Amino acid sequence: MTTEQLLEIMDNTYAKVVKRVDGIGDHNYVDRFNDGTELQAFEEKTPIQIMKDIEEEIQDAIAYLMFLGIRIQKIKNLMKVNDDNL
Repeated sequence: MTTEQLLEIMDNTYAKVVKRVDGIGDHNYVDRFNDGTELQAFEEKTPIQIMKDIEEEIQDAIAYLMFLGIRIQKIKNLMKVNDDNL
C-alpha cells in the first residue's frame, strides 16, 4: 500500500465520521433554541459526566476489539491458519 492509498483510506474514514456527526449525531445530540443558537450535548455535561461517557466508550471499544478477535480466529480456523505458522 502506498502512502497515498493510506491517506485516501484515512480521508474516507474521516468523511464517514463527519457524516455521522452531521447526521445521527446532529439529530440525537443537538439542542436548538428559539433564538437560533445550538448546543452540543457535551457542552452541557459536567466533567464527571464526560468522564463517565469516556469510560463507557472505552468499554465499548474493548468489546468491539474482542468481537473482532473472535471473528479473526474464526477466519483463521476456516483458512486452517495456525498461529505457529505466522
